[in-house]
Amino acid sequence: MGLLEPHGRYGRGDGEADLVLAKLSFYERVVVAHCEDDPSFVGKAGHVLGVGEEAGQPVSYGVLLEGSSQVICFAEEELRGTGEIADRALFYDAPALRIRVIDGKGVIVD
Repeated sequence: MGLLEPHGRYGRGDGEADLVLAKLSFYERVVVAHCEDDPSFVGKAGHVLGVGEEAGQPVSYGVLLEGSSQVICFAEEELRGTGEIADRALFYDAPALRIRVIDGKGVIVD
């Protein structure tokens, strides 16, 4: 599974994931409600750091579980959102870059 990143590392084209279908937001705190692959994850909390790029439902998410340094992939129905959105700076050292496309080329915006 590839993951879309919140600032568009992967562009969306025909047949690719539509983030409108995603019920959870980037950096949202989630709790694992159930997980048939590994029941030990049930009840653990983490934050959404990626959204699966596969087209259509079900949407999959990359979640950084609290106390872990590894992103684990879960199906949407395995997660319960809390509505709490963490600050991006908690996960990335570098500031977000703003890019504007001019004549087909990306230009960093101050």
